[in-house]
Amino acid sequence: MKIVSSHELEQLSPDLRRQAYNAMDCCVPMEIVPRLLAEADEDELRVYRFERAMQGPAFTMALRGICVDEAVCAPEIERLAELEKRCVRILDRFAEVWEFDKSFPLTKVQQRPMLKEWGFSRFNPLSHKQVKQFLYEVCEEKPYVNRKAKGEDKTTAGEDALLDISIRSPVIGVIATTVLRVRELRKAAGFIKARRSPDGRLRCSFNVGATKFGRWSSSTNCYKDGLNFFNLPRSSRKILVPSSPTRVMVNIDLKQAESNIVAHIAEDEAYIAAHKSGNVHTAVACDVLGLTPEAVKAKGKDTGSPYWKAKRLQHGTNYGLGERHAARMMGVKVGLMRKLRRLYFTKYRGVAKRIEGMPRRLRESPHSLSFMGRPHTFMGYWNDHEVIKSALSGEPQGGVADILNKILFRIWRKYDGKIIWLLNTNYDSILFEAEKDGLEETLELVKKEMHEPVEIEGRTVCLGFDIGVGQNWMEASA
Repeated sequence: MKIVSSHELEQLSPDLRRQAYNAMDCCVPMEIVPRLLAEADEDELRVYRFERAMQGPAFTMALRGICVDEAVCAPEIERLAELEKRCVRILDRFAEVWEFDKSFPLTKVQQRPMLKEWGFSRFNPLSHKQVKQFLYEVCEEKPYVNRKAKGEDKTTAGEDALLDISIRSPVIGVIATTVLRVRELRKAAGFIKARRSPDGRLRCSFNVGATKFGRWSSSTNCYKDGLNFFNLPRSSRKILVPSSPTRVMVNIDLKQAESNIVAHIAEDEAYIAAHKSGNVHTAVACDVLGLTPEAVKAKGKDTGSPYWKAKRLQHGTNYGLGERHAARMMGVKVGLMRKLRRLYFTKYRGVAKRIEGMPRRLRESPHSLSFMGRPHTFMGYWNDHEVIKSALSGEPQGGVADILNKILFRIWRKYDGKIIWLLNTNYDSILFEAEKDGLEETLELVKKEMHEPVEIEGRTVCLGFDIGVGQNWMEASA
């Protein structure tokens, strides 16, 4: 290998200089990787080979991107802006009642013409500092303290703080909820305004093996174009459309996969039966909340409905979430959350036993091997709450990721660029576009690939899935 001096590098053109730097950056990993592989066992090598193979579909989707319907973007941005203005006017009236503008003068941000036009005359809900001042100093609400925050001032007005206030305070909670709504609307508009690639498409970078249990992550691409598709709200997905009028969007979504895996890992017969009933969230709402299936269905699936609460109750409880955090997530008081958990554990004893026994399991050994053959070593003390939560969530979440990625790889290798064009994968779903002609035959082939039986505690489990078809991503994922 020829050693290049810094003087020689400076003589190169900018493009050649970047290539030389990249080549030099690869030299150290080339020396490290063989030594690491020599120390790895067969399970670790299998995971390594699998994640290297997954770079194929990841790069394919990252390079392809998704087409944007610009005709939909403009009115959607206007709609979000109008909703934000309404929320700001409401908050401005609250600020007027509490005389917020007399206590704290206008900031430079508020003095901008656009913001003044939108109504930021007294209170800017996008200013973290002003939200804290308004809620904790003017409204005299009990401050929310984040002990993990850096610096001397550990009070915060983040999402957890605002959710906590919205539950415990009937009046100030309205303000907190409206501030959250403003932030949500601004974030949704930011997604739609994301920077397009030169060809007008939205792209992202898929980061394989970025998380410790096998889940992928997503971010803007190497040119800083696009966005994180994983965080794109459902309502904003309407702007993403097929690349041709002759094609449609198809979204395949695994049904209640993580909770189903938890039921089988815990060998909880009642919880397994709830999944076999057709809809586990409805079954849990009936078992824990004492409702009939008809009553659950009648109240719908919106935020605050029994169906929604049952779904949140399961995810928070199965993964060892603290009572206060789980209560905020469900939008209920801690006392009610404690009661619901008692009912949940009474009905699903296997799940309760798994949660109670996890500290003992970690104390016996920090090493684990998932039912998919993925090894992991938990770092930290066996009785640390964060370590316990990680152990409870790791195998179900990692198992779903590994199952879906095996399916994704098969679909990519057999059909991508021929009868389907892969666009995105999102934890438990796969998005692609396909020609309208021959769509039924295409879906039948894909359905066969979705059949992925796995062995969990001596049982053969095959996760169910839903398939949606539409003219845009939102319609396909409805």
